[in-house]
Amino acid sequence: PLPVDRPIFLPDQPGVMIQAETNRLALIDPQDGQLLAGPFGIPSEAQMVVRTGDGRRMATTCTNGFLGVWEVATGRRLWERQLDPEWYSLDFSPDHRRLAVFGSNGALRCFQVDDGVELFAGHQLERQS
Repeated sequence: PLPVDRPIFLPDQPGVMIQAETNRLALIDPQDGQLLAGPFGIPSEAQMVVRTGDGRRMATTCTNGFLGVWEVATGRRLWERQLDPEWYSLDFSPDHRRLAVFGSNGALRCFQVDDGVELFAGHQLERQS
């Protein structure tokens, strides 16, 4: 078994993502504790973890600004980017083809999921007080 640092629940997804030993993530079946996918190596503590609606892909941001996208079934990292550490929200599009990342500075970036091509960056959104 992996020593668990903290659980990261994934809304509307089977299983629970756990962070183990600070730099590894694994998807665990909450019924019997069996490993469903992973472990996935990450460079620092995870901030956010999301999966596509079909469960095939996973994305994570880390406290050091790392953004990575994986194929869940194989554990293969599809691509990674180094971003500013202040990125705190991410989500896949309903068709699972794009990944949006929103930063605390109001910036929005969007990537193609399959190859990591950045579709747009730098859109500043005014934060409501």
